[in-house]
Amino acid sequence: MIRAIHHAPGTSPSRIAEATGLARSNVSTALRTLEARGLVVRDHPKGDGRTVELVATATADEHLARIHEYWARRLEQAPAEVRAAAIAALPALTDLVAALARPAGTDSHLEASRGPKPGGGEASPP
Repeated sequence: MIRAIHHAPGTSPSRIAEATGLARSNVSTALRTLEARGLVVRDHPKGDGRTVELVATATADEHLARIHEYWARRLEQAPAEVRAAAIAALPALTDLVAALARPAGTDSHLEASRGPKPGGGEASPP
């Protein structure tokens, strides 16, 4: 969740729930914990007391930087051919992330790739 807030400063709890697949009540509970630990602040735009914008703090940025450094060191330990295969897979993984970020039913090329339903109707989900 902190990563989603970090990548989209000013996002709302509803958007975080949608992006992570978590229930809004679970997002609210997690946000209270993140706030208590000084990792997230809830901002209210001037003149709008109902709207909440989430922002990662400098402490959260430091934590994320340490996590990235850790994984960079770990990945350096992988065999060169494994790292090369992972790099080669990045375009497909990027496409996968983008496809999963779209609402269901909006990926027209996926529907076309499924082909017609038996009996001549529209393509059906797998």
